[in-house]
Amino acid sequence: MKLKYAFKTAKIDDKIIAVSCAVDDENFCCIIRLNKSAAEIFHIVQHNVTEEAVIEILLKRNDVSHEQMRIYIHKFIEILDRENLLEYEKVSESVTENSLMKNRESADNNGQAGGQKKHFDVPEIEIIEYDFSKNSEQKDGKHSHCKSPFGRDHSHE
Repeated sequence: MKLKYAFKTAKIDDKIIAVSCAVDDENFCCIIRLNKSAAEIFHIVQHNVTEEAVIEILLKRNDVSHEQMRIYIHKFIEILDRENLLEYEKVSESVTENSLMKNRESADNNGQAGGQKKHFDVPEIEIIEYDFSKNSEQKDGKHSHCKSPFGRDHSHE
């Protein structure tokens, strides 16, 4: 599996914002707000990897049990899948191993001195879809183009 679209990311305060770069699909435009743990997962699933590979990569970097990491990853992937942000390709073992090696090297180069693992918070993700072809302002002051995966509209005051 891997992300269906390319995203650009930026850090804003304690959150990471990912904006889709999809120019070939006029019907797709979204912004994704992630915490640090979710951003780690998001970065890994940009490559064609298995769910188990994501778990293994993150277990090397973070201080969390295998079972808890499995739950976190599975729920996160379910959200991406439900929002139609993933595509599935057959992943060969060599591709998975290469992806694992690259991500292990990246983790080692990101200040993981002495094999110290960092705390892994519950991944938080919020997906906001925009449809600029619709009337953007409603009578109640909310924008009709903003929706999160949980059905909450966002008020812009």
